[in-house]
Amino acid sequence: MATAGAGACYFVDLPGYGYSKVSRSQADAWKELLENYLLNRAAIQLALVILDARRGWMPQDLEWKRWLEAHHRSYLVVATKMDKPNQSDAQRTLAAIRKENAEPLACSATTGRGVREIWQAITKTHHSRR
Repeated sequence: MATAGAGACYFVDLPGYGYSKVSRSQADAWKELLENYLLNRAAIQLALVILDARRGWMPQDLEWKRWLEAHHRSYLVVATKMDKPNQSDAQRTLAAIRKENAEPLACSATTGRGVREIWQAITKTHHSRR
């Protein structure tokens, strides 16, 4: 999320280079592009690290989380598709995410779970940095 002046903000969806079927050289080029984008935009206030609750942390997700931490960038971990796993699998997934020192916001576009909490976190970040 980046501020856009006069209280507005932009949401920028960056490609999930680790999930695309592209060559290694293309994935590396995307990674460099993303790193430069995130490093050279002072207005960026918050990154959302979006995880599929059925999979939890993927190696590329952990790499980005550590990169954000190393560069002192604020981020929020969102566990999506929380309506898909059964209750015990969902709890195991959330526990596994927490083992990486991240408190995930559980979300489901289908049920609406967590949507309000995500907006509250975004709004809090946006207003605290203006």
